[in-house]
Amino acid sequence: MKKISTAAACLSFFLNVSAQEAPPPFKWIFKMSPQHLVLNMLKVESEFFNRPKSRSYQASVQVVSNNDGKGYHCCAFPYNGIGAEFGMRRYILPLQETTTKKGRQLTHGIYLSGFIQGGTYRGDFKGVDSHHDFQTGIRTDVPYEFSTRINNAAIGFTIGLQRIFWRVLSLDAYVGAGYQGNRATINGNQPDGYGYAEIGAPNYDGVLPKIGLSLGLAL
Repeated sequence: MKKISTAAACLSFFLNVSAQEAPPPFKWIFKMSPQHLVLNMLKVESEFFNRPKSRSYQASVQVVSNNDGKGYHCCAFPYNGIGAEFGMRRYILPLQETTTKKGRQLTHGIYLSGFIQGGTYRGDFKGVDSHHDFQTGIRTDVPYEFSTRINNAAIGFTIGLQRIFWRVLSLDAYVGAGYQGNRATINGNQPDGYGYAEIGAPNYDGVLPKIGLSLGLAL
């Protein structure tokens, strides 16, 4: 009888653990990127999973409308345009649904992702560029008016952690790097210093850090 009771207890434990480590029932997650809202940009994403939740495909679109003919230094991202990104994720720790000691449902996984992205952006700028000669004390105002169209593309990887709370709320944090190149066409009289591009600008060339956070709903 003691052996039977022990076997029954082991079987009960195994079934309980298996239930706790079952893949979550959702098929895809709809997400948005809150950090892009600071730049007056909207970025939305969709992640589609295989059945065991060990692999996924992610596609995203971002749109921006910050350009109204002001100076090129008017804001952090002074362009109008659209961009897209496609990624493939391999979950090193597949998404598994577990139950905490307090009876709460929690799903989490760790992934390695490769991505490609690209976009097309346009800016129309008009303003006055001021120059001050410290030796003579003379200040010169030089008007400028130009337009630029930029096409860019990047490829890279990210490592991330995704957690899902209450079976529906997704929190996805990632860090990685890539390389971005661009082709820009400029027409008109551009001011001195416009060619300099900060990291993250559409006309930036070079190693591209990739850090972000997404919030979403598991469906």
